This record gives sequence, structure tokens and C-alpha cells, in this order.
Amino acid sequence: SNGTYELVSKDGVKVKYTYTIQYRGRLRLLPIYIRVDKKDINEALGAIVRSVIAIGAMGKTADHLRSDVEVEGLLKSLREQLGQEGNDANGHEIEYRYGIDIEVVSLSEPTFSDDYIEATTAQVITSKFDSAARKLREGDGGLGLSGQAAMDVVLLANKEKIERKVIGIEASDLADKLTGAIKEGIESFGRKNT
Repeated sequence: SNGTYELVSKDGVKVKYTYTIQYRGRLRLLPIYIRVDKKDINEALGAIVRSVIAIGAMGKTADHLRSDVEVEGLLKSLREQLGQEGNDANGHEIEYRYGIDIEVVSLSEPTFSDDYIEATTAQVITSKFDSAARKLREGDGGLGLSGQAAMDVVLLANKEKIERKVIGIEASDLADKLTGAIKEGIESFGRKNT
């Protein structure tokens, strides 16, 4: 049984989980398994998955849901609910009702809406730009630029990258290069005007 379950986190972000539950007919209960429609089995398993995820994700933000601890916690709850681990490792009632043995239970890491991904990416870029501007203002060999001037230099240096939506910049390397280039430019300008 494969499926997906979508929900909205506490902060309004669409979150999607994908799950897989592999099962086989139980030899002792094979007559039941043969009579049951596989669609019914998949729907029953899907209902359990939706219930576990909905309860586990209730009242949590997208940032919280994306943590490894949270994903592992949901998977553990799902396995416990299906009788695969914990105190009730003898199986779930559904196994007897449909004549199956649940073999594998897996849950993917959540995927998020495009808006959330873009906002998170923008937050990382802004943080790197702030760090580079701070280094231009205050770091070793800093130029003593005002906050706005330092940010203008960082944005100007990354204009092409920003236009092409290239995310990866190294703030510290950028600040060192910019500081050197600006000092050279200031010294060159000073020599010309003397």
C-alpha cells in the first residue's frame, strides 16, 4: 500500500508525507486474504496512517515537522499503531481482519509547499548577506562602512548571482574579497587625486 497524506501545519504551510506499507497474505488466514478486496486493505491501512500523522502533527509548525526527530517520532508511532514495535508487537487487529502480515512500514520526510521553500531559501540568503555586510563594517580589516553602505556593496557584488537566482555564496570569502578590492580602489583613487 502506497499513498500520500497532506495537511496544513500550525503556521499554514502545506505539508505532504508519502508512506509505504508492504504486506503479504498470512498463510493461516489465507482464505480471508483471498476473499478481501485489496482496495479495502489499502483504504484501511491509509486510514490508520492518516490518523497517526494527523495526531502527531497537530499544532506543530512546519519547522518543527521537518526535524529528523519529528519524522522518526511519527514513523515510530505509525509502527507502534500497526503493531510492528512497542508493547503490541504481535500485530494489529487489521492483520487478522484481512488475513495479512505487515512486513515493512516506511514514511518519507515531509515535502513542503513552494512558498515555504522560497521563504526559507530567502531567509538563508538574507542571513549570508547580513553576515558579509557585518564583516565589511566591523571585521578584521573592515572598512568602517555604514550598515546601508556595506549592504549595498554586498548586493552590488552579488547582483549577477541574485539575478540568476544562484543561492550559494560564501559570506566570509566574499567579505574578504570585497574588502581588498575596495581598499585597492580607495588607495588608487587617493593616488589619482593627490
